[in-house]
Amino acid sequence: MIHTTIPFLKMKNIFMSIVACIFMIVLCPSYSFSEGVIFIHGKAGDDFTAGWPNGRYWANCDLQNKIYLIEGIDMGVYFLANELMGGSLGKSEKKILNTHLDARIVPGFKMSEFVKEIDTFYSDKTNIRIPIPYALIYVYKKFHGVDQAVLYDNLTNLRKLWNSIKPSQSE
Repeated sequence: MIHTTIPFLKMKNIFMSIVACIFMIVLCPSYSFSEGVIFIHGKAGDDFTAGWPNGRYWANCDLQNKIYLIEGIDMGVYFLANELMGGSLGKSEKKILNTHLDARIVPGFKMSEFVKEIDTFYSDKTNIRIPIPYALIYVYKKFHGVDQAVLYDNLTNLRKLWNSIKPSQSE
């Protein structure tokens, strides 16, 4: 069992805060919230990076479970966004949140195409330790036609971040 902290209230990007919270609720066995920090209690091992299911976890899922993962992440994001919208968010925060929610809408693509693209993402073994929500965000950007140079920079940063976390740091 690992014990990882995420500075939930200090995250600069509200969207990542939402994804972090929902992903922990959906896939991690238990979590707790204390003094602005969420503690993740997930499994240690190759299928997880700092408590987050990664490409190895993804590879062990069948097509239907992969679709459930994507839908679960998205439903959780929308549920939490709805809760935040009714809360004490300011006008600028709501605008940022709506921008990120709109980015999750990609007309003309089937769920199986998202799965195939995430499969392709993880076929590059340098991406294997990147957690699933980050792979999904990358795919959303790609399907929206984000410039290749921007996607490359994003992917490089994801690799640096998640590959720098040593297994001993996750346990």
